[in-house]
Amino acid sequence: MKSRFCGFVLACWLLSVTTSLLGQLNFGEIRGKVTDPSGAAVPDAKIKATFLSQDVVRVVTSNSNGDYFLPDLEPGKYSVSVEKVGFKTTEQSPIVLPTGETIEVDLQVQLGAVSEKVEVKATAQMIETSTSEVSGIVSERAIDAMPLLGRDYLSLAVLLPGTNPGAPGDARQSGGGVYAGIDTVEGSAQAAVSAAGAEPDSNRFYLDGMDNTDYFQRNPVARPTIDAMVEFQVQTSLPSVEYAGAGGAVVSATTKSGANTYHGVAFDFLRNNVFDARSFFDVQKPVRRRNQFGGVISGPLSIPGVYDAKNKTFFLFDY
Repeated sequence: MKSRFCGFVLACWLLSVTTSLLGQLNFGEIRGKVTDPSGAAVPDAKIKATFLSQDVVRVVTSNSNGDYFLPDLEPGKYSVSVEKVGFKTTEQSPIVLPTGETIEVDLQVQLGAVSEKVEVKATAQMIETSTSEVSGIVSERAIDAMPLLGRDYLSLAVLLPGTNPGAPGDARQSGGGVYAGIDTVEGSAQAAVSAAGAEPDSNRFYLDGMDNTDYFQRNPVARPTIDAMVEFQVQTSLPSVEYAGAGGAVVSATTKSGANTYHGVAFDFLRNNVFDARSFFDVQKPVRRRNQFGGVISGPLSIPGVYDAKNKTFFLFDY
């Protein structure tokens, strides 16, 4: 009995480690250097990165060269601060960490008391200098603002340089549809993407760091609603070694994870040929019917009087 229990615990541990390692594919990194006003390195400084939506804090210490490194960070907005005896506390915020990216945030501290604070408005890093990959990010703002036929986030991948929707009539574009990638009766829509001249069936898809590729049709297995999306990254060429096996695009999507406040959204998008007018050249109106409905709710997983989940445990339900 004891050996079975130990085997069960070991299996759970291995599963958690494997899931954690796979999830790192979607994480980003923040690195940089801490210097004083003369430009000299400041060792043993305490650097804190705060994930603003959840108030989760990561702490590291700068090395003898003043360098620091914060790996495995969830994409989103951060505040980065540095503390060192004899210097004022310096903070940069907000710092936007994209999916799967490494950004550099150099911090300069000023002489003074630790209780004094210097706030610096973060500036965007325009060029990725730490890797050779060619990639682009479709942000949450673009996902929310752009019109989407079928509400499929992958349709926006063709906005990035070096991509196109693939050959006309590709089955991946419609899942069997017959009109502009839309099944006009059932109301389904799927998008395909070709990157750097490669076939769409050479693509790899990841969702929150997990492999999300249907290896039969080379489509994403799960397609979250756009209301549950943070952003997604498309690597069009020279992908990193962890994405071995991808001959085309590598699409890494990140979903929302809940925050310290409750949020919810419900939607219903209706199209029916009953409301359409017949065009001049149509003998009869084409049959076009679509009814897409669903919702997203998220927040802290608290149980009143039993468990306070603030800054600890969060949930997100997407339908």
